Amino acid sequence: MRLLTRAIAVETLLALFIALDPSSAAAQAPAPEPDPIQNVGASDAAQTDPAQPRRPSEAEVAADTELGQMIAVELGKVLGVALSPAVGLAAIGLWYRATSDQPERYWYASWWFIATMASLALMVGAKDVLGSVAGPAKQIADGAEVLLNNGAGLIALAASVSWVIEPLSQPVSELAQGGLDFLIPTAHAATGGTAAGAPGALATWLGAGLLASLTTLMFSVVWLVSQTFNIMIMLNPFSPLDPLLKAARLGVIGSLLAACALAPWLGIPFALLLVLFSCVVSAYCARMLIFGTVMAWDLARGARETPIPERGQLAFAGRELDGVPTRRLGRLARTETGATCFRYRPWIVMSAREVVLDGTQLFAVDGSLYPSLYSDREGRARATLDLPPRARGMAAPLAAHFTLAGAGDSWLTRRARFARESAASWVERARTSWSILVR
Repeated sequence: MRLLTRAIAVETLLALFIALDPSSAAAQAPAPEPDPIQNVGASDAAQTDPAQPRRPSEAEVAADTELGQMIAVELGKVLGVALSPAVGLAAIGLWYRATSDQPERYWYASWWFIATMASLALMVGAKDVLGSVAGPAKQIADGAEVLLNNGAGLIALAASVSWVIEPLSQPVSELAQGGLDFLIPTAHAATGGTAAGAPGALATWLGAGLLASLTTLMFSVVWLVSQTFNIMIMLNPFSPLDPLLKAARLGVIGSLLAACALAPWLGIPFALLLVLFSCVVSAYCARMLIFGTVMAWDLARGARETPIPERGQLAFAGRELDGVPTRRLGRLARTETGATCFRYRPWIVMSAREVVLDGTQLFAVDGSLYPSLYSDREGRARATLDLPPRARGMAAPLAAHFTLAGAGDSWLTRRARFARESAASWVERARTSWSILVR
């Protein structure tokens, strides 16, 4: 940021050019004998010699270390909040209330905001604790959590950008000014007589924009991964696995915060590795976000047995559908020739594509949460298409409308129905036996 490396390189090249120039009298003159009297204070003169690379002072090293620690802390805060928005926002608000001289400057440090986020976090925690005994209500609550995190993510992104810009705007603006000076040598002079090394107005705007863009990118990709965890928990039919998924996410958050608090050389690489991994899986996580949001909305409003729309039934690509990314949003529809197809738009805005399906080999199978199209009647194979909960109870009409091989119930649904019937039968027998005993 001080352009120290660039100055050292230029000065070193000038010194080499003078030393190698045969016409230079200084290069041809014999080396003078060392004078003991002149050696007094030679070390001080060497430190000010412009031809020698200058080592950074202790103050500069301390400033760079402080800047690295600041970057690590801000990365930990941003990514930690992205992994758990409600808990993170409540914690950050309390932290600003405790450390800032003027906490009223920050809207996310107000007591009403902290209380709201803390209440939401406590509700989610209570849901997780009582979820194993809540039955189907637990998945409805999981769907509400997914919708809640969609809104909390937007609020957390705005808060993250606002608190990052304040401590890091000055060094990033200096970096932008250095880039402008390198690309356009007159850019610094054109900013209007600023002091040497001070960023101009253009550099300040560029620095703020760069910082906001990087924060938004890192927050978004990590938040997508975190939201994918919530969607997996919502769709998981086996509740005892949910604590393991929650513990894995909490472990990542704890490790990140600990690494960023210990040392910059440990926290910054850890945070960047997390961001890199999130970028790699971001496309799948984005599709899961759309899939989970539709599922959560239908579960929250109790949608089922909705008539089939004229343009086709909303659907998502399953693992068995070749050539289409898993969880791609589309519609189960009919072509102009009457064939069954899956119609979708890559990246939502590109031109529509169609994948023709062999309806005679597919069964509409009702599941515990949503129906799917399988190649077997019991739903034991991988799904070709997954339909939203609004299509529950519509297996037979779907099979008739799209000329499928038939309809059925998944083996998990049948097992759950059998368990309920058995429990009801045992209750009825117990009631009958008791009525006989108390006659």
